Amino acid sequence: LELIAEPLARLRPVQREMAALRAALDRKWAAISAHASPVLKRQREEFDALEERVADLAARIETGTIGWAEAYGEVGGRDQGTGVGSQVEETVMEAWGRVRVLAAAMHALKDEAAPFVLASQDALTRVFLEADRIAPASLGRTLELKAARNEAESGQVTIVPLAADLDDVTWTVAPLAGPSGRNIQVDVELLGYVYCLNNMFGDTEGWWPDPLIAGSDSIETVPLGETATLWLTATVPDDAPAGVYRGTITISAQTVGSRTLPVELEVYDFAIPPPERTSLQTLFWEREESRYLEPLLKNYRIDAGLMDHEKDWSADDMRQAGQWGKQRFRIGHLHGVEGPPYLDPRLDSKLPLFGRRLARAEAAGVRERCYLYAYDEAGHPAHGAGHQHEPE
Repeated sequence: LELIAEPLARLRPVQREMAALRAALDRKWAAISAHASPVLKRQREEFDALEERVADLAARIETGTIGWAEAYGEVGGRDQGTGVGSQVEETVMEAWGRVRVLAAAMHALKDEAAPFVLASQDALTRVFLEADRIAPASLGRTLELKAARNEAESGQVTIVPLAADLDDVTWTVAPLAGPSGRNIQVDVELLGYVYCLNNMFGDTEGWWPDPLIAGSDSIETVPLGETATLWLTATVPDDAPAGVYRGTITISAQTVGSRTLPVELEVYDFAIPPPERTSLQTLFWEREESRYLEPLLKNYRIDAGLMDHEKDWSADDMRQAGQWGKQRFRIGHLHGVEGPPYLDPRLDSKLPLFGRRLARAEAAGVRERCYLYAYDEAGHPAHGAGHQHEPE
């Protein structure tokens, strides 16, 4: 009881704050309800049910009648919001997030006296800097990866302080042990953040997860109220036996000890073809994305090109890219024009450049992988008025 006295004291003001928030929400809804459509009314019912679940969770945690798995199982499926309007949603989600983090703290203090918890997410989930945006179902969950032979698969492990800032945070990852005594190594990078004023996903101003910081082996400080996320990548050899490989990641912080999270990798009983046989072809639009082309090809077999820019490949570059699995080299592009003869008016000036690039491809042994990209938008602003396709 002494261990949870402080978290309980912190929880009670939040419960009072939730009651005040409910009164404020009722006032907002009084204005909204005059124009409430059937959809809004249905969303209000969903909102009421959500708030009741949050209040019930707080009460059951306080009395000790609910366990970790049960509590987070109940709220884990509703992290994406209530859908009742941004102002109302943000208000209740802020209070709900505080209850979730306090619930995690109470569990840790009661069961293990731990100053922080770990969470896991797949590679496609954005993990934000704010602690109260962590999905409750991810807390304490085993990091599960699935991959074929000759494939790399990634996942994320997030560090969530509960009582105070964490200083001098370090980590170690045990090799994943699998069938026939085989081990698979796991590489770790630190997830970084970029401050965005706005973005295409419609989120508000704030820190956005984006870069991976290679070579990091420690974090100076993880502030209370924020998180730090590690990006783990397991690369499966082409001869690895199929089955489940198990290991752990251990996070340590100065003076407060460590916590361990299980890591599991299921290796499927087939292999991704080697790079010289196949790759996934795609195109980017922006020239600034050219810095991603090499790592996408080398690490993920994604054979990317740029719509508005051809790399001026050297023979050595082509040879190396071919070894990594690049199947197509765009040596140039042609623009159509309206009316006969429908040919790029700059074709004669472009031919010498095409010839030089083909000669380099010949020297690199990849000439048969070269192509010209032909735009069919004859009226595109970049090369003519209107917007008509060329006749077939």
